[in-house]
Amino acid sequence: MDNVGLISNIQRYSLHDGPGIRTTVFMMGCPLRCAWCSNPESLKKVKQLMIFDQKCTLCGECVRVEPEAISIDGKLSVNRVLIRDIEHLAQSCPYDVFEIIGREMSVEELVEECMKDEPFYRNSGGGVTFSGGDPIMQADFLVDVTRRLREKGIHVALDTSGGLPWDEWKVLASEVDLVLYDLKLFDEEKHIEFTQSGNSVIFDNLDHLAMLGKELIVRMVVIEGINDDRNDIKLRCERLKQSGANVSRIELLPYHTLGRGKYIRLGLTYPLKQRINENVRTIEELKSLIESLGFSV
Repeated sequence: MDNVGLISNIQRYSLHDGPGIRTTVFMMGCPLRCAWCSNPESLKKVKQLMIFDQKCTLCGECVRVEPEAISIDGKLSVNRVLIRDIEHLAQSCPYDVFEIIGREMSVEELVEECMKDEPFYRNSGGGVTFSGGDPIMQADFLVDVTRRLREKGIHVALDTSGGLPWDEWKVLASEVDLVLYDLKLFDEEKHIEFTQSGNSVIFDNLDHLAMLGKELIVRMVVIEGINDDRNDIKLRCERLKQSGANVSRIELLPYHTLGRGKYIRLGLTYPLKQRINENVRTIEELKSLIESLGFSV
C-alpha cells in the first residue's frame, strides 16, 4: 500500500462533517469536476500553485528565480506553463505571494497530527473525517491511516461522491465507521453536463455500501435551476430506499460561492457560468418533500 498521501488542508474543530468535534483532512484528487466545486485546489492529485497578487510589492525576487515565466511591468504577470519549479518559487518570495497547495505526509505523520485533537474527540463523540477532493482517490493510503486511528479508538468518517469503481475503494469503505455520501443528480445526462462524469457507478456503489451495512449520511448540494427539481430529488430518495442503505439522515447543503476566489488564485475560470441564487425557500420546500418520503433531514 502507498505509504505517502497528498493533503491539501487539515481543518480542526469541524462541526458539520460527522458527529461531535472533528478534524477534517482534505485529500487531493477527485474523479468528478462539479461546476459548483468550492475546493478546486483539491481536484488534481498533484501540488497546486495559488497566487495572491494583492500581496505583491513588485520587488522582483520572483523574476530572478523564474525569468522566463514572470515579468513585472507595473504589475505581476505570470505564465504558469513556463514555471520550472513552483516550490522554489514559493520559497523565494518574502511576501508569500505564491502558496503551494499539497503537503506530502506519511501514515505515521497524519495519524500523529490527527491525534493532537484526541481530547476533543473523546469529550464530544467526534473523530476524524476524510474529505477532499475525494478521499477515495487515495484509498490505499487512507486504509492504513484509518486502521491506525481505529486501533486508538477514534471514530472515522469518509466524505465521498463514490465516483470510482467499487474495487478501488471497497477496503477503505469497510474500515470506516460512517460514510458521508454525496448525491448530485439522478438525471444522468445532467450529471455528465455538470460533473463531467456519469452517475451509474455512484448508484452502484450505494448498493455496495448498503450491503456492508454502513451508516450513511447522504448529502445533496442544492443549486437553483440545476439540481433542485422536485422530481429529481424524489427519484434520488426512491433510489436510496431501493438500495436498502442505512441512511441516518439527509443533509441539504445550500449552494454558495465561497470558492470563487480560489479559481482566480489558481489561474482557472469558475465553471458555473450562470448566476445562481442561494434560495432558502427552495431548501425548505425540498426539506418538507424529503421528510414526506420518510427521511430525517
